[in-house]
Amino acid sequence: MKYLLPIILFFSAGNILAAAELNFDLNAHRAAPNSQIIVKLKLDSPEPINAVRLTWRYPAKILQPIIFNDSQSIIDIWQTRQWRETAGAIEIEGGLTKSFSGPNGEIAEVTFNTKTEGRARLELVAAEIYLADGLGTRLLLADQATEIVISRQAEMIKSEIQTDREPPQFEFTQTVWSPTESAYLAIFQIKDSSSGLRAVYLRHRRWLNWTAWSEVVNPVRLPAGVWQYQIRAADNQNNEKTETFYLERELMLKLAGPVLAMIILGVVILLRVKKWGQLKKS
Repeated sequence: MKYLLPIILFFSAGNILAAAELNFDLNAHRAAPNSQIIVKLKLDSPEPINAVRLTWRYPAKILQPIIFNDSQSIIDIWQTRQWRETAGAIEIEGGLTKSFSGPNGEIAEVTFNTKTEGRARLELVAAEIYLADGLGTRLLLADQATEIVISRQAEMIKSEIQTDREPPQFEFTQTVWSPTESAYLAIFQIKDSSSGLRAVYLRHRRWLNWTAWSEVVNPVRLPAGVWQYQIRAADNQNNEKTETFYLERELMLKLAGPVLAMIILGVVILLRVKKWGQLKKS
């Protein structure tokens, strides 16, 4: 994590094998093709943690991830959540503003579509958590795996989708100057408690025209000269919310040039009018 995790914790040099465990919780281990299998990734940790990083592998020829639901996730500062159109790997990386300890801490819920018959092995590899101990002690978790059997003789499993009409909520937003980046950073915390956050987009303008919307992760480095930007959040049922932000210092700098030009132009016009009046009198 490039920006936020160093703020949350200091990384220790040593690696410690953890007693904590990551586990798969499935709605079915056997299903027919074109079924929807819901897989929840859960963490048991006897010690408080404040950051998670892991890779989740699956057979892309057999399974296709179609929904990533973070509505119940203990992670609230997402740095990486690469899951769409991936070659059989889901990458998760994020921090917790409030540390977690105990059983069944949900990291994410992913709904897979079963594409064809076969044995689909889900694996957790390179999983790490960081303790909220003031030292950022890194714990390496043991690899975990589970299997889903997809067979035409099995039952068709369809997930029940609850209706979500509420847009995502902006819980925290801030624009800060980063001396190390020599740029402004847009930091945000957005949550959707029903269907989960699908994506966050940002656009900005340095003069009058807006840029195109682009998908972003937290935080966002703003280009030099940006005086206004918008963040749009969308959930998994296409509810959206947009908020607008201003960089007052940059806005004042943008206005200073035209205002100064208008003052100079006014003075020039005034002097010419005065000179013309004097010539007329003479």
